[in-house]
Amino acid sequence: MSSRTHRLASVRRWVPWLLWVAAVVLAACGEGSAKDAAPAAATTSTDLPTASPTGSAATPGQLIRLLFTGDIVPARCVYARHLAYNDFRHAFLALGPFLSGADITVGSLDASLSDAGSPMGCVRTYNLLAPPQSVEGLAFAGFDVLTIATNHVKDCGSGGRACDEALLDTIANLRGAGIAPVGAGSNLQEARSPAVISVRGTRFAFLGYDDIASYYHAGEGQPGTAPLDASTLRADIARARQAADVVVVLPHWGTEYATTPTERQRELAGTAIEAGATLVIGNHPHWAQAVEQVDGAFVAYALGNFVFDQEWSRETQEGVVLEAVFQGSTLAGVNLIPIRIQEMHQPTLAPPEEAEEILGRIREASEGLR
Repeated sequence: MSSRTHRLASVRRWVPWLLWVAAVVLAACGEGSAKDAAPAAATTSTDLPTASPTGSAATPGQLIRLLFTGDIVPARCVYARHLAYNDFRHAFLALGPFLSGADITVGSLDASLSDAGSPMGCVRTYNLLAPPQSVEGLAFAGFDVLTIATNHVKDCGSGGRACDEALLDTIANLRGAGIAPVGAGSNLQEARSPAVISVRGTRFAFLGYDDIASYYHAGEGQPGTAPLDASTLRADIARARQAADVVVVLPHWGTEYATTPTERQRELAGTAIEAGATLVIGNHPHWAQAVEQVDGAFVAYALGNFVFDQEWSRETQEGVVLEAVFQGSTLAGVNLIPIRIQEMHQPTLAPPEEAEEILGRIREASEGLR
């Protein structure tokens, strides 16, 4: 797909999807959302919005629900909060029951879970190592897949072999909790391998890539992350299509603190869709970015932060959970659920007025794509 064709397709096709998304979310975030957004308030999945694709004859039991979150960093101030509450699940208490209610729940882990180094408290540092116990919160929230193809996955505070060990520990700790890590491994082949999950006969393949920290990319005998480039996408998606009915690409990319995706993000998204991906769900910018529909596939360039301690701006304390609803292997609908991070660690539902503002920024950024 040429860049020009990709642009024309997105201009024509994103509008009805985003309007439907906004209508569903705003209707769902009415009475009762403010109390659900309170810090540490436990919720149930029935308290929260779900997508109901228009025009679908399927019953709820036939639909397959996938949930995607923004960046998760259980280190620094989040780690300090967990110590203070004596509960490594605390960041996920408000939305965990909702997340675990999906058929497949997917996130982006921008940290290491290891005892290969010393975790830091609530201080300014790029040491984003969290203790292995942090996996308790991820398991409580029902995560099935986590991309660890992120630019901080080997920032363990020590450097060298210790951070290679931290990465491998992260993979082992996630697998030990029943969570499939994607986008990194002990070598390049492992890093590029998909996780495949089957739900009621439909197979979903997930691939993760990092486009930010090339110094952490895997090699033939080097632990690290999967690099993001067009040729890699085409080859990996083609292989994944042989093992799955739906391919989901999870890129770590783009410019921090921006709502508009870069040209490179858009071109690589077009490449992924042309190769056969149905969903491209990105992260890293720390702000929620534009969305668009291209040739029956859906792209969310970034979902913003989810469990994070970046408190210095409103945008870094906000984000969305993306719900994708499938009928078999057909994408039937998408729903954006605005969230607000409380106490520098715990995502909750955004109150109605703030939810409208978050969706408004996404809408404005999406309208600006040409």
